[in-house]
Amino acid sequence: MQAEIISIGEEILSGQTINTNASFISEKLTEISIPTRWIQTVGDKKKEILEALKIAKKRSDVVLITGGLGPTHDDITKQVATEFFKSKLVEDEIVLKNVKARFKKRKITMPKINEEQALVPHNCLVIDNVSGTAPGMMFEQKKQIFIFMPGVPFEMQDMMTKAIVPFLQEKNKGMIIKNLIINTIGIAESVIYEKLDMAKLKDVEVAFLPGLGGVKIKLTVKEKKEVVLDQKLAKAQTYILSKIKDYVYGYGDLSLEERVAQILLAQNLTISVAESCTGGLIAHKITNVAGSSAYFKGGVVAYNNELKNTILKISQSLLKKHGAVSELVVKAMAENVAKITSADIGLAISGIAGPGGGTADNPVGFAYIGLYYKNKTTVKKYIFNNDRLGNKKRFAVAALGMVREKLCL
Repeated sequence: MQAEIISIGEEILSGQTINTNASFISEKLTEISIPTRWIQTVGDKKKEILEALKIAKKRSDVVLITGGLGPTHDDITKQVATEFFKSKLVEDEIVLKNVKARFKKRKITMPKINEEQALVPHNCLVIDNVSGTAPGMMFEQKKQIFIFMPGVPFEMQDMMTKAIVPFLQEKNKGMIIKNLIINTIGIAESVIYEKLDMAKLKDVEVAFLPGLGGVKIKLTVKEKKEVVLDQKLAKAQTYILSKIKDYVYGYGDLSLEERVAQILLAQNLTISVAESCTGGLIAHKITNVAGSSAYFKGGVVAYNNELKNTILKISQSLLKKHGAVSELVVKAMAENVAKITSADIGLAISGIAGPGGGTADNPVGFAYIGLYYKNKTTVKKYIFNNDRLGNKKRFAVAALGMVREKLCL
């Protein structure tokens, strides 16, 4: 069984809205061993939607369509579906009752136009929208399934998770697909490739997914027997770890900050941060993890030298002689923030995010990151590029990576 996703909306084509719906749907389909082979994006035009449906009908077993089911003038998906499936619109009393109930619950007078959402093609299976007013629609013809869902992300996600995934899972008995995501930090995609002999990974599909937070290695296996599938994944995982174990911090959806949290909790350690060029991003990442108060003492964003002096107790002479972006200043920042907050670990950073402010000695994308632990301070120098926001993210990831590396040695 192969799937295709059609995303409808001018806002997606124009770049105003990121197509998160397609990635969510594809991920959920993968979990039930249905691969997504194609994704189409079209505007709110009848001709374009019809053409997308015709193309999908020729090649896909399951077609999932999102967007254009609302009550306004540019929501024409339902009308196009009615024409495509040679249907006619009829009022569904249950849908109308549900729409009215949702407005009543919110104590809002329902606009007359919302009554049109109770009109559905007579030959479709209506899918209840537990989070909104536009119902989903499913057409099953011979061995093909077309499913129309709202474009509002949380409405689509509820519908997909509670109704569509269980239905499709029952339909797709046979081939099993499993993925394993291996998360790495501190190693480039090309270096990973050089270290691995791809011939030894011939039993799995391998994809490298680089990002600002590191490279993810995605392993995919298709089998009819789950035990064989698990054996192939385990063999591939063991081989990859034998080559790049030191760079692997976790699996699946585990973030680097979650891995750092696990390590700190396991070792009963606390941490504080002193930030300059990242503007609080490291502290933000740390506190994104629930329960971070158990190990995070606090942070100081000392963006200018005055605060480095008055709060972090960095001497004026040290700042004047070496500059804020220097190994010695960052060393002092890491040591002092740990002492001031009584934390086991002090993490500090100072650099030049860009796009201006760089020099021959300290170019844009340059930063020192310091880590104080057990009365010893390590300072590392990093150089990235001239993308300010990208640099801030890379700096934050590098800093958390230093913590992981230090505590895992």
